[in-house]
Amino acid sequence: MNLEKSPVPLGLFLGSDFPIVSTNKFSGLQVEKFIQLKQQSAPVFFYSADIERYVAMFPDHAISEVCVTCHNEHPNTPKQDWKLHDIMGATTWLYPDETVSLEEIMDVVFEIRQSIAAAYMKYLDKCKTFQSSPDIGDKWPDQGYYLPDSKTFMDFYERQASLKTMSILLSKNNLRND
Repeated sequence: MNLEKSPVPLGLFLGSDFPIVSTNKFSGLQVEKFIQLKQQSAPVFFYSADIERYVAMFPDHAISEVCVTCHNEHPNTPKQDWKLHDIMGATTWLYPDETVSLEEIMDVVFEIRQSIAAAYMKYLDKCKTFQSSPDIGDKWPDQGYYLPDSKTFMDFYERQASLKTMSILLSKNNLRND
C-alpha cells in the first residue's frame, strides 16, 4: 500500500474477526476493542502498547448486497451468513502520537489522497484485464457498464472530501488558542 510507504507514520488496515485473508484477523487488544465496537456500533480509540501506536477503529458495515454476497460466497470465507448492515470488520488507523499538529494533519490528508489515487489506478489496470472490461472514461457505473477514469474519480472524490475535511479542520473543537 502506498500509504504505508509514505513518510507519514500512519498505518491503515481493514480487520475482522472473520476475514477472508487470515492476516486481517484481529489479535490481542484489538479483539477486545472490536467486540466493544460491535456492541456499541461506534468507533473506539485506544493506545496499543505492544505496537506503540494510538489506534482508531471504525465500523465497516455491509452496506450493499454485493458486499454480503461476495463475502458469503468467497472460497476462503470463514463465515457464510453475513447479512446487510452487519458489522463485518473495522477500518483501523494507527499513529504513533495521540495528537497531531496542523502541519502533520495536512501531510496525512495529502498522503491519503495520493494513496487513494494510486489504489484506484491499480484497480483500473486490473479491470482492463477482465474478459469483458468496462469502458473507462468520464461516465459512472449507474450510467451503464462504465468506470470513471482516474481524473474523473479523483475530481469527484476531491469535491466530496474537501468540504468535509475543511469542516473538520475548522471546527471549533479542533481549534486551539495556544
